[in-house]
Amino acid sequence: MDLAFSSVILYTFSGTGNTTKVAQMIKTNFETKGIECRLVEIGKLETLPQPPEGALVGIGFPIHAFNAPTPLMRAMRSLSESLDSQKCFIFKVSGEPLKLNNAAAKGLKRLLKRKNYETMGDYHFLMPYNIWFRYSDALANHMYRYALGQSRLIVEELTNGANYTPKRAPLRAHAVATVLKIQKPAAKLNGRLYKVDREKCTLCGVCERGCPVANIEIKDGKVNFHKHCAMCMYCAMYCPEDAISIGLLKYWKVNGPYPYTRLTDDKSLPFPLITAKTKGIRKIFIKHYQRLDQKLAEYKIEVWLIE
Repeated sequence: MDLAFSSVILYTFSGTGNTTKVAQMIKTNFETKGIECRLVEIGKLETLPQPPEGALVGIGFPIHAFNAPTPLMRAMRSLSESLDSQKCFIFKVSGEPLKLNNAAAKGLKRLLKRKNYETMGDYHFLMPYNIWFRYSDALANHMYRYALGQSRLIVEELTNGANYTPKRAPLRAHAVATVLKIQKPAAKLNGRLYKVDREKCTLCGVCERGCPVANIEIKDGKVNFHKHCAMCMYCAMYCPEDAISIGLLKYWKVNGPYPYTRLTDDKSLPFPLITAKTKGIRKIFIKHYQRLDQKLAEYKIEVWLIE
């Protein structure tokens, strides 16, 4: 196989870990093909390691208010300019398949173009919400299994030289993304309103160690929240005592990570959950998974057989 790249480097920003899980899936599939792949998690890094010459660059992020998160964009601005139109691809993660998400990478694409990077693909993965409300075990399992299949699919496409871009985002998507950029300064302000229930908190340090932007500090027996919050929800989701209040969004908190390994082992969960016969609010997922099923079938990838 004659590849247009010699290795792969994946840059990711991840809050509660869904984007990192997708990145690890992609990494595993490249390595299965004998292609060296390095995963670089952005956030606490002071200096961004630059891509090797001839490497394929992957950039992954969770969609925040229909935009790329601030830490991701800040890191990408320090990406070195490509001297020979280096190839790259984007993978973004959200909890719903709304067309408004199609504009989430527009600022990133402009930045990459200025740096002489050629975008080969813009892929959208669905994973469960970490805010608003908790997804059912059955839906979380469905999303995770399809993410496993989709990660294999995009590696097949990229190694075969295929280019993929989503349908052009409607004008309302660009308008909404522009308006909701206010989420970035709002995240910093709301982050200062985070509080800890001292009766519940055990000072275990999970929040401090896991915060991807080092915004949390435990000092003198107190949890302190500083001014760099990206509102990724890691601290609220992973707090083992459910002791963290997330400011103005406290009523939309989701506590406790999704146990994907246990879910995939649970044979009592219906799979696939989303079908042409799905009713209710989950109907919004039907077209997304139908299109994905068609692409998976082209490469003979059977999601129900993936572990």
